[in-house]
Amino acid sequence: MASSSTTKEVCAAFLGSNNYYRFSGYARYFQRAPHMGDDTFAPGTTFAEIRRVYEADEALRTALSQPLARVELLLRTHVARVIADGHGPYKDRHILR
Repeated sequence: MASSSTTKEVCAAFLGSNNYYRFSGYARYFQRAPHMGDDTFAPGTTFAEIRRVYEADEALRTALSQPLARVELLLRTHVARVIADGHGPYKDRHILR
């Protein structure tokens, strides 16, 4: 990784409060050929650049979390209704125990 204005202390603080292994997955996109064992970074790659991608993904995940939870609930409700409409109420009381 090329040196940048980001200090080692800032990097260490970030990695101390974020999961290294999760973050390192984003770094792989900036490596030359990790699938072939070449883990060197492309010229000009900075910690700050990888961190921006990581933080953008985190923001997207946070923004989508609540709407996707609502979609999941609607889908489960619809599936339950379709099954109930097609099969009726429970007829075997032992299922309800």
